[in-house]
Amino acid sequence: MSRDQLFSPMPAQLIDHARTFDGNAVAPRDAATVALVRFDDRQIFTYLLQRVSTMTFASGFSVFPGGGVGDQDWDPDLPFAAGIDQIARAFGCDPHEARAVVAAAVRETFEETGVLLADPVDASSAMDETALELDRIRLIDGTSGLTDILERHGYAIQPGLLRPWGRWITPDFEPRRYDARFFVARVPHGQRVRHVSTEAETSAWVELEDAVMAAERGDIRLLPPTLTTCRELVERFRDGTLMAQVDRRVPVRTGRAVEIEGELFIEHLVRS
Repeated sequence: MSRDQLFSPMPAQLIDHARTFDGNAVAPRDAATVALVRFDDRQIFTYLLQRVSTMTFASGFSVFPGGGVGDQDWDPDLPFAAGIDQIARAFGCDPHEARAVVAAAVRETFEETGVLLADPVDASSAMDETALELDRIRLIDGTSGLTDILERHGYAIQPGLLRPWGRWITPDFEPRRYDARFFVARVPHGQRVRHVSTEAETSAWVELEDAVMAAERGDIRLLPPTLTTCRELVERFRDGTLMAQVDRRVPVRTGRAVEIEGELFIEHLVRS
């Protein structure tokens, strides 16, 4: 890994937090994010949303769909297909926690892109996009929950649609911290991504190598976990192992503040 990949410049808004950190870290909030991918003419694309400038966290950055684990994601009645044990092993957690993380990944992706990472319980069930869009709006305004929506459409969350990819824990000096699980997924057959998120100024499919080079030039802003994931996806796409299911723990990464020649950087670390 190059120096540019080991160290990231400290964002200006975090410099004071890093310099005055007293060792009392905020507990990280569980979160999930999904790199949606598609393949076209020997290229790989991912869907990035540029967050609106008024957002408290990562305003103006381009991100994968995702967000924090909420109360409804722990609902024991959420319909699930088999496969949660493999995800639990990948993230080193119990199946109960893995269910909540997967549910958050599915819910946030649905809210922000209109894509529902679920399969019909009955093979004869058909996706009604108009009805599903109405339910997406109800999910956001709180008048309907994910459990009700899945049951109404005859769908169940399919863990096998999501490949566990990585886990990033926000450095301890930051005022907002997340324990974010990263997944990779393809858009299910018959569905399409739409620009529907009110938290995004723009959103689009972006060729991954172009995204990496644009971030390195400073043309777009990617958080270190997003940029690292994009680089890894390009590498795995080239060697043909991108969507292979691997029954092992994913790497856990975090960061710490370091000073180099009087300038603050975030050093990226892999936990054992």
